[in-house]
Amino acid sequence: GRGVRGPRSSIMPPARRGPGGARPGAVPARLPDGRMPGMSFVVRVLVTGLAIWLTSLFIDDHFQIVGSDTAGGQVVIILVVALLYSLVNAVIKPIVQILSIPLYILTLGLFSLVVNALMLMLTAWITEQTDWGIRIIGGFWWALLAALIIGLINFAVSAVVPKSKDR
Repeated sequence: GRGVRGPRSSIMPPARRGPGGARPGAVPARLPDGRMPGMSFVVRVLVTGLAIWLTSLFIDDHFQIVGSDTAGGQVVIILVVALLYSLVNAVIKPIVQILSIPLYILTLGLFSLVVNALMLMLTAWITEQTDWGIRIIGGFWWALLAALIIGLINFAVSAVVPKSKDR
């Protein structure tokens, strides 16, 4: 007949550990090449914050940062808006891009400017529900110009910021 098996742990294989004794799936403090996980997202948010701030200086009549009169308050608002804009770009933008593939093909990729403007307008709409954030005054065309400026500044700053070893 069939014998009775011992406790469940005797059936289950021992938990495997990775290098350094870490559990598989655990986020290490540093990767083997010295990079820290998640730092590229933080750097991207900081660069986006810089781009949003500079854009508010270039076209201040139509792209405004509202909610605080102090410099520290402005910095916090810019960083929160940059985080929100980065999250909108990470979550919603890929869905919009997939749904608009024919328009990307038809316009040879120029539709990406429209998608960036729409993501910026969505971020502005979300922050308009509060008393802080960004305000786009003048409609879609100013949002398009602001998105173009933000994209160009992001490109320029990303070209200057050193990349990680594996990119």
